[in-house]
Amino acid sequence: MYRMMSAVDICLFHIADHNEENQLLEDSIKVLDIAFRVLKETKTPKTFVLVSTTMTWAETKFFSKYAVKPELFPMDPQLVDKETEAILEFETTKTEQEMNIEAFGFYEDEFRRRKAHPSFRQHLEFERQFMTLNDKAEAASVAYVVAAGIIYGYGENLFHWLFKEAWSNGQDVSLLNDGSVHIPTIHARDLCQVILNVCLEPPRNKYLIAVDEGRPTLRDITEATSQALSEGGVKETSADELLMEKTINRVEYDTLTSDVRMEPTTVADMKSRWLARNGFVQSVSRLIEEYKILRNLHPLRIAIYGPPFSGKTTLARALAKDYRLPLIDVKELTETGVASLEVAVKQREDGSDGDVVAKAAEAQQVLDGITMSRAQNMGRIGDHYVMRFVKEMLDTVQCKNKGFVLDGYPESYSSAKELFEVKHGSSNETEKMEAVTSTVDHFLVPEIVFALEAPEEFLRNRMLGKPIPQSKGEPPIEVQVVQRFAEYNVIMADAEDSVLTYFDELEVPWTPIDVTRDSSDTMEHSRQTAVKRVGRPRNYPLSKPEKLQLYRGEAERRILQADAVALQQKFRTNLEDMERDRRKKQWQEDLDRIAKASQVASKSLPIPTRQYLMTFVFPLLTDALTACEAARPSDPLDFLAEYLLQNSKPLYLERRVPFKEMTAQARRKYQRKTSPREKKDGDLSGNDIHSR
Repeated sequence: MYRMMSAVDICLFHIADHNEENQLLEDSIKVLDIAFRVLKETKTPKTFVLVSTTMTWAETKFFSKYAVKPELFPMDPQLVDKETEAILEFETTKTEQEMNIEAFGFYEDEFRRRKAHPSFRQHLEFERQFMTLNDKAEAASVAYVVAAGIIYGYGENLFHWLFKEAWSNGQDVSLLNDGSVHIPTIHARDLCQVILNVCLEPPRNKYLIAVDEGRPTLRDITEATSQALSEGGVKETSADELLMEKTINRVEYDTLTSDVRMEPTTVADMKSRWLARNGFVQSVSRLIEEYKILRNLHPLRIAIYGPPFSGKTTLARALAKDYRLPLIDVKELTETGVASLEVAVKQREDGSDGDVVAKAAEAQQVLDGITMSRAQNMGRIGDHYVMRFVKEMLDTVQCKNKGFVLDGYPESYSSAKELFEVKHGSSNETEKMEAVTSTVDHFLVPEIVFALEAPEEFLRNRMLGKPIPQSKGEPPIEVQVVQRFAEYNVIMADAEDSVLTYFDELEVPWTPIDVTRDSSDTMEHSRQTAVKRVGRPRNYPLSKPEKLQLYRGEAERRILQADAVALQQKFRTNLEDMERDRRKKQWQEDLDRIAKASQVASKSLPIPTRQYLMTFVFPLLTDALTACEAARPSDPLDFLAEYLLQNSKPLYLERRVPFKEMTAQARRKYQRKTSPREKKDGDLSGNDIHSR
C-alpha cells in the first residue's frame, strides 16, 4: 500500500458504509496512517478525497440561515452583534417563500458544528483526522471531504430491501414508521462525476456536500417504489417488526430514521452531466431498469397447452409454485373478475363520489352482459368477457415484473391474435404475416410454450378410472369427457386455426411433452422436463425466513399426514376387531344351533339309519359341498348332483360281484352278526332287515 500510494497522484478513501458486513472504516483508518507516512517521506503533491456520509450531521441542531444564534459564532460579541444586525436587515428583504427555500437544510460552511449520529461518531472522527492532511504544507497536498447522501443506483443496497419487497409482494410495501424524515440521496454515477470534478478542477471549499436536489422524504421514496414495482400501496410498519424479520439491519435503521436536511452549494455549481439531478422520485423509472438488469430480474412468460384431461392445470400450478409466478387460470380468473365487479357495484349502493359511481355503472353493465351470456351459452361466459379479464390480469404490475403461467389460454389462433397484439393490422390474407409480426406486443407473448401430447383413448381411460366427486346438477363424468373431447376436436379440426400455429408464425419454439410417461398424479416426469427447459428462476431465491417457514409447513403437513394415517389405521383396526367379534359371536351361535339341531335330529332318527348316513352319505356329501365352495359354479345344485354321481360307488361295484349275489351275501352276513342279539331282543322279520 505504501508503494502504491507513493506512486499515484490521487488517493480516494471511501467510508460511506451502510452495511454491517463491510469494514470500510477499519481499513481506511489503517491506510490513513500510511498516507501520513507518505506525506512525511515524499514531497510529491497529492490529492486526497474522502467519500463520507451525511450521517455525521444527524445530531446537528438545525437553525435557519438567517435566524442567527450567538452561540453558533465563537467570536467577539461585538462582531456577533454587527453580523446579526446585518443579517436581520437582509432578512427583511426576503419573502417568506424564499426564506423557506434557503432555510431547508445545512450548508457546507457549517461543517465545523456538525454532530454525528452515535453509530457514526467514528466516521466523524475520521473526517477530522483526514482534514489534517491539509496541514502538511511542505508536501503541497490537498484533502477534500465529500459528504455524500444515501447512494442509490448501480447495485447500491441501502434501498434494496424496499425494491425486493415491492417486487415480491405486489400489494402494500412496508413504510418504516410514518416516513416523515427527509433522506438526502445521490445517484452513484452523479457521485462519481462530483469526485471526478473535485480531482480535475479542485474547488475552494475543502468540505463538500454531495446530494441531489430531490429533497424526498422516506414516504415519497416508498410510494414511488411501490407505484413502479407493485400496486402502489404502502403500509406503516414499526421498526421493531422490520428488525425482527431481519428486513433491515441496525445501521440501515439508523440511517433511514434520521432526519438530515442538506443543501448542496459547490456541487450544484459544478459543470457535469447529472443523471438524476432531480432526485430519487423523479428518476425511479431509470432506477427500476438498473435494478432489473443488475439483479437479473426479467419476466418469465410460460404457456401450457394440450388436450382435455392431459394435466395442463397440474403442471401449470407446479411451475407457478416452483418459479413463484402468477398463475392465469381462466376459471379462477373469471370468478375473481365477477366478484370484483360485484364489489364495485356494491360501492355505488353505499354512496360515493362521481368517479366511483361511473365505475359502478360500467361494472353493472358488464355484469348484465355476463348474465345474459350465461343464459345463452348454458352457463358459460362469452369469450370476449374472458378476454377482458385475462387482459386485465396481464396488465397488472406483478405480471409485468415477474411474468406469468398461462393455463391453456388462448385456445385458438384468432384468440391469440386478439390477446397478444396491441392493435389489429390489415385483415387481408396476403398481409396476414406482416400484420401479426408488426403489431404483436412482445412483452405479452410467452417465450416458453409447452404442448402436452397423449392419445385420446389413453386420456379417456385415465379419466374414467379415477374416483372423481360429482357436484349436484352436473352431468355424469362420462358425458363430460365426451363433451370436452368433442369441443377440443372441433377447435383442432383446422390446423391453421391452432394456437401453436400462431407461435410458429412468431418463431416462438414450443416443446412437446409426452404425458403417457407420467405414472403419478403430480406429473413429476413432465414437471422435470419443463424445469430443464425453463432453466434457473429469474426471481429472488427464498430467504432464510421463507425457507424456515416452508420447512416448518412441510414438517407440519407430514406430521398431520402421519397422524391422519395413524388415526385411519386405528379406526380400521377397531372396525376389524368389531367385525371379527361380531362374526365370532355369529359363528358360535350358528354352531350352537347346529349342534342343538343335530342332537334333536339324532334323537328322532333310528340308530341304524343314523349310522348309515354317517358312514356312507355325510362324508361324500361333505366333500361335494367343499368342492362346490371352491369352484363357485353358476348352478350349485347341478354341480352337486354331478359330483355325487361321479364320486359315489355302490358296494357291489367296489367288491366287483353281481348285485343279486352281493345282496344275498350281505344279507346272510348281517343275519349271522345280528342273530344272537336279535334272538335275545326278539325275532326280526325280513322286512325289518331289508329296511335296515
